[in-house]
Amino acid sequence: MTKKQTDRKLSENTGESGFVTRTVLRRVIIPPKFTNSKLKVNYFIPRFKKASKGENVEWVNLDTESHSLRFYEVLDNNVKFLFDLGRIEPHTSKKWKFDYNLARIDYLCTLHKNEIGTIIIYSKPENQMTNAEQFKFLSKIFDIKPPYSLSHLGS
Repeated sequence: MTKKQTDRKLSENTGESGFVTRTVLRRVIIPPKFTNSKLKVNYFIPRFKKASKGENVEWVNLDTESHSLRFYEVLDNNVKFLFDLGRIEPHTSKKWKFDYNLARIDYLCTLHKNEIGTIIIYSKPENQMTNAEQFKFLSKIFDIKPPYSLSHLGS
């Protein structure tokens, strides 16, 4: 990165005070040659993307094909449509702000039905949670039952 590019990047993240603000950018990658109809399931990278409530997640399409993402809440085998991110053309990206009171949002590509992913939405930053709080949160999302020796964490 050149000095000019670095200065521009810093100015984008600098407030009136002159201090650099912390910008968290969550990314999901659609890798090159991602589309593969021979696979039963094809996961976006990463398969599970963690974000705090109110954070933006960006999908970066490195593939040579377009992808179109649709998001759902799945609860007790009931599927509720939430929103359509729309088409992401090759070598472009799209962002969405996850300001939902949901812990989990699943999504799929409407052009390639076997391509799926999941957004995990933390109500507060993960680094402000204890291990026990994280375990309780994730065990509800994924229906994890702790072994007897750790059962005190699940209650």
